[in-house]
Amino acid sequence: MNKWILFLGMGLLSGFYLLATHQPWQRWVGFILGFMGVVFVAEVGQLQIPNRHFDWGDIAWGSIGALAGITLGTVGTWFLIRLRLIPLP
Repeated sequence: MNKWILFLGMGLLSGFYLLATHQPWQRWVGFILGFMGVVFVAEVGQLQIPNRHFDWGDIAWGSIGALAGITLGTVGTWFLIRLRLIPLP
């Protein structure tokens, strides 16, 4: 259940990058799906580790963390641009 913290951080950085570089919406969708794919692969990888198990809840929490991070990163970057603390490219 604590995977969301890792993906929150990666989402924050991704949201900053996507907005600051004016990426098209397809790239945004690609980042979100990519994060979901990474969470899924990490969960499948746990099947090979003794005393670990696959959990759909961890996939959901990781995906929620990534979405929250991208959202917060985007909103934060938008405010920094509006306050002219980040120059427009």
